[in-house]
Amino acid sequence: MTNLTNNSPSFVTTPNGSRIPKIGTLAFHPSIGFAEVTGRMGERVRIRVTDFSEASDVVLASGTISRQAFMKRLADVSETVALAEIEGYEARMLDETDGLYGAAPLVKQLSESAIARTRGANEMIVGIDGAEDVGWEFDTYCVHTPNRKRTRAKAPAPRPQPKPVSNVGTLEDDSRPDWLVAELNETFGNDWTPSAQA
Repeated sequence: MTNLTNNSPSFVTTPNGSRIPKIGTLAFHPSIGFAEVTGRMGERVRIRVTDFSEASDVVLASGTISRQAFMKRLADVSETVALAEIEGYEARMLDETDGLYGAAPLVKQLSESAIARTRGANEMIVGIDGAEDVGWEFDTYCVHTPNRKRTRAKAPAPRPQPKPVSNVGTLEDDSRPDWLVAELNETFGNDWTPSAQA
């Protein structure tokens, strides 16, 4: 989505163009009531229902049950499927003829992915792309923040020039007395001259 101005943010969308709900905001469905968006996994959001007072009952072939009991059944099935999937990965990791043989890090990652798809007793996992079509309404959506104009920083103060190294007290000192020059000449002879060392 292109912006006409730099001040208007654009929505974060899925590859199919659906807006992504912001985590920690409200969601509403006519048959469930208000809920909270608690997480996102790819193109799905995790929604937690805390108040079932507005939720309608669910009609099954065996009879009518409450929405809370129905979601508990879904959570149990979700957990059972995830455990079976993890056991299958672990069995394949031990089978020498399988492609996952000995691939413990990959099996661990696949197991974590299966765990992430499970739902709690009061949670639903809803596909973002079809959520609004089945009645979900979200309070707030993720947006890209507009690029801010960057200003140049103030230039640092110039560094002071280093002071020249002092030659005081050394052989290169121009202010050495004549008696010291005479003694040095007598001691070192032609090997040392004041003009060569200065």
